[in-house]
Amino acid sequence: MIKYLKGQISLTATIITAVSMVMASVFTSWATSSNQIAKIETNVSVVEERENNHYKEVQDSLKRIENKLDTLSDKQAKLK
Repeated sequence: MIKYLKGQISLTATIITAVSMVMASVFTSWATSSNQIAKIETNVSVVEERENNHYKEVQDSLKRIENKLDTLSDKQAKLK
């Protein structure tokens, strides 16, 4: 009976160790993937901000061009 209990305890310890190792592996994988996702989100955010700034610059340039064209149009209308 004592041999049976020792075998059961050994088997239980092995199962607990295996489950702990699997859980540690899952946690490590989750932490790594979360870190990678955070890096990707940061990169996307930076690119999005650059695109928004570029769009604003283009809008401002177009507005200046439009104002200059309006000025030229007004001058031409005055000459007629």
